[in-house]
Amino acid sequence: VKLEITVEAQKFEESIKTVFNKNAKYFNIPGFRKGKAPYHIVEKTYGAQIFYEDAFNEIAGEAYENALKENNNAQIFLDLSGVSGLTVIPQEAFAYNSSLVEITLPDGITTIESWCFGLCGNLQSITIPSSVERIQNCAFIYCQNLTDISISGYNFIVENNAIYTADETTLVAYPSASG
Repeated sequence: VKLEITVEAQKFEESIKTVFNKNAKYFNIPGFRKGKAPYHIVEKTYGAQIFYEDAFNEIAGEAYENALKENNNAQIFLDLSGVSGLTVIPQEAFAYNSSLVEITLPDGITTIESWCFGLCGNLQSITIPSSVERIQNCAFIYCQNLTDISISGYNFIVENNAIYTADETTLVAYPSASG
């Protein structure tokens, strides 16, 4: 069974609103009682990206959960290219997912945190956008089937399936499938 999951931008926007509603009580903005400032004021004060990481975690988790419930033993091909505003793929965001086979990360991502894809034993292919500036230690640890790494741009190069900094002085990731 092969399953492809695409997260629509509208779903991501809805997830941002959900995260705002869950966290509104923590915002203390002058002129408003604590937790009573409207979304657009919180967004203006703290920046649009303040809810992106939590919204991503919620929507990705929900997409996985639904896919796995509906399709036992499915292979997940996740395309996040339609998601905008996300800059960080958080630590362990996809870790321990044995169904994930292929993923396309969205433009705008600047950081892939450690263990992000740790123990994704069936991950075979990843497309990383040129916006990525940093891939933290162990981001792809124990991804023994990862053999197709595509990175556009000039921040990194892929040679013999290992990821190096553009100046080729630092090995960034060497999935165990690399040899």
